[in-house]
Amino acid sequence: MHKKTSMPDEGRIQAIAWDDGCANDPVRKGFIIPEITKIFSGARPKRILDLGSGTGYIARKVDRALSYRPEWVLADFDKYRLELAAERAPREMRLNALHSSASDQIPIANAYDAVLMIFTLLEAVDPTTVISYATGSLKKQGLLVIAMPDAWVDIIDISTPSSHLATQFLNQTVEIPKIDKFTCQPYPFFAMRTESLISLVLSDDFSLESLVRGGPRNDVFLLSFRKNAHTAAAASSA
Repeated sequence: MHKKTSMPDEGRIQAIAWDDGCANDPVRKGFIIPEITKIFSGARPKRILDLGSGTGYIARKVDRALSYRPEWVLADFDKYRLELAAERAPREMRLNALHSSASDQIPIANAYDAVLMIFTLLEAVDPTTVISYATGSLKKQGLLVIAMPDAWVDIIDISTPSSHLATQFLNQTVEIPKIDKFTCQPYPFFAMRTESLISLVLSDDFSLESLVRGGPRNDVFLLSFRKNAHTAAAASSA
């Protein structure tokens, strides 16, 4: 009689596929991770929220490259990816998991020295709300680091004269049907103009500290914003 073996959950299979895909992604390995490491090596944030962290691949690679050990809080709606994040994290990494959608409110305001959103806004139907939660969780002079693709590349690729997609994109966020290249599953891709993103964050009384463009096709932006000190002070005293 053959012994039955339990098959892994589909969610775990997808989580492993995602993490392995990140490990082979030239955008993350060659651009995003080195740039975030450079930013954090200078700023040395003590407590970092990775909002929409997935399996925490970027967090653990950045942590390994830093000369100090910050505390990481990984927030994601997918419990399987968070479980894998805990499994694959180095023993010395100071990691906590928060099972939460990127659209949920982070429970502790003014708690973090830095917030990461690496492609997280691509899944946000309401980016204004997500950005508001992220900015509200930062301490005074905290850093908000956002990675987003140059969505014009996708808009131009699929736009036709009759679709008026480019015209729509000038004024609003546009959803583009996509398949995740790591998991081969449908992926929500809400295209947003980089200028709109910058304007939205700056309207929350932040300053844009850096904007770097990179990746193999030079089609990804990494933006670093600093929360103005007087704003954070006013919020904490309210």
